[in-house]
Amino acid sequence: STLASVEYMDYTAGAALFQWKRGGDLAVSRADARAAMPNANQIIITGGFTQSGGAIRTGAVLSSCEGINASSGLVFGVPAMTSARAGHLACAFRDENGGTSIMASGGESPENASTEIFTNGSWTLFANPPKSYRRFATGFGDCYGTARVFGGFGPAGGAPQITCEWYDVKAGWKYSPNMNTPRASAPATQLASIRDTLAAYMVAGGATTAGATAECEYFTIPTKTNPTGTWIKLQPMQTAAADRTLNILGTNLPIVSGGMASAGSASNEIEVFQPLRANDAAFGAEEIGRISDSIVITIRNEWVLPVSVTNFRIDKSAEFFF
Repeated sequence: STLASVEYMDYTAGAALFQWKRGGDLAVSRADARAAMPNANQIIITGGFTQSGGAIRTGAVLSSCEGINASSGLVFGVPAMTSARAGHLACAFRDENGGTSIMASGGESPENASTEIFTNGSWTLFANPPKSYRRFATGFGDCYGTARVFGGFGPAGGAPQITCEWYDVKAGWKYSPNMNTPRASAPATQLASIRDTLAAYMVAGGATTAGATAECEYFTIPTKTNPTGTWIKLQPMQTAAADRTLNILGTNLPIVSGGMASAGSASNEIEVFQPLRANDAAFGAEEIGRISDSIVITIRNEWVLPVSVTNFRIDKSAEFFF
């Protein structure tokens, strides 16, 4: 069954305490809804499936929307979308007037690729439709306020797509460079932590025609010297899974957790990207202190963000720890 309850994380600065608290309940229980924040105090919940039982993602697709006060967790009413959507893109983006609006695109039921924009308290369909119909694509508003969407399932439950699009506020949706791996139900996050920030977005895992994938890659946002942006492959995860969560730790390293494995079972795996590489070295059984017997170990950081090294330990040797 889908849920209607709302919980939010409260932080008490003086006690350095994080605590979950109950907010209000949504008027309609829903799953695979999408949320967007037009400002720091409002969260707009759009669409999703609603059902009281049965297989997941088989319930009615919703056009209804609701709002949540980010400070109190209380729920308020929001006008419904023109189309019922689930597993769609919903994001805040910078509109042609330089303000912030909310966009909903894809995931329609019945399938009919369209884009609608929430501004001045109502939804309108004046925006151009996307180039391709997508459901469970990876979508977000980037750090410059541009709406972007990667991959997703095609029409009629079609294969995961490799194509990507971005929304030009003056001309509508346009294609951007393809990913290296077709995928749907893949998480994304900006390569940014509390320490360092890069205008790039990573995707990890996801669903493919052959089941879940472990492949990872990141997209660099276009610049004057690279006007289209570029996809760059990373080392794959240890476990292939879709619907994972993906974040960047305070150490600048990506972390993934959970998800659905290829066999359709839920995963409890947690992985942290390890970007450091070093040359192999053989240490003799006898410890020698002469400088001439020193072995140079070169450590390379193959990640795009800086990483701090605090100590070293030679594998299978308790003696070499410093």
